[in-house]
Amino acid sequence: RVHGSQQMSALDWLPAGALLAVALALGTLHAQQGPSACEMSYMHPAYAAVPEMSHESYRLWRYSDLDAVRGAPAARAILFVPGNAGSFKQVRSLGSALLRLPHAGVAVFAVDLHEQL
Repeated sequence: RVHGSQQMSALDWLPAGALLAVALALGTLHAQQGPSACEMSYMHPAYAAVPEMSHESYRLWRYSDLDAVRGAPAARAILFVPGNAGSFKQVRSLGSALLRLPHAGVAVFAVDLHEQL
C-alpha cells in the first residue's frame, strides 16, 4: 500500500503502451521503405519442351515468364543444370530475373534429369 500517492493500475499504462506500439509499427514501416527493402516478386513460369534436344531419359526445356516484358532478341543461351536430385523447375527464379533485365537478350533453358543426379 502506498500512502499519500496514487497507485497506478494496468489501465493507467494502456495509453502509453498503445503509443509505444504505434511508434514501433511506424518505425518498422519506415525502415522497410529504404533502398535495401525487399519487394515482392511474382512469377508465372512456362516451360516448353525442346523436342530436337530430347532423349528417352532426359529432356531440355525452354523457360519463359508470362509476365516478363520481352526485351532484346535472344543472343545468348543460359543453361540451368539442377543440383543433386533437383528439378528443372528450379530455374524459375534465375530465369525470371534474367528475362526481366533490360537489354539482356537471353534464352533460358533447363535440363530435366528426372531428379536422378
